[in-house]
Amino acid sequence: MHTDEFKAKMDRDSTNPRWYEREAVMLNGPHERNEGFPSHLDDLSKWPPDKPTKGPLDMQHLPRSTWLHLLQGTDPRLTVLNSFFYCDERIRCSMVALPRGRETQSESGGYERLLYVENGTLSVNLSGTGKSLLAHPDELVFLPPFTEHSLQAIGDEPVSVLSALVVE
Repeated sequence: MHTDEFKAKMDRDSTNPRWYEREAVMLNGPHERNEGFPSHLDDLSKWPPDKPTKGPLDMQHLPRSTWLHLLQGTDPRLTVLNSFFYCDERIRCSMVALPRGRETQSESGGYERLLYVENGTLSVNLSGTGKSLLAHPDELVFLPPFTEHSLQAIGDEPVSVLSALVVE
């Protein structure tokens, strides 16, 4: 949208200003695409790329520059970066980056989840139970299928977590 068009739109609709014409497409969000625009969620369904890079024959080594970066969450205050580096029909591996103090939206699904903390202190909050699991660097957390949970960075530093989802 050009600047003059944007200014005119803001003048016409000052009671409900929207600076962006389309809704954001988010992983596990309310919609998967905006009409007329490609969706990175389509990339996830046919990812990793067909063309292998250097690495073992049974898996592809994908340099960080080729990772698929998606925002996860529908509430902007609870949105986190989820960067996928391996996916197939049963497994999705990603790095979740949590800014300090950030909590994710609760989620659950028909998958087992394994979380490995690289940096920071992670709290895995078990929704509706009042219980949390605390994990420090080099520790693992296992969540069985359909365990509703959220992730939260505890302390003054961001948290980096390697996440593996295994669908049965």
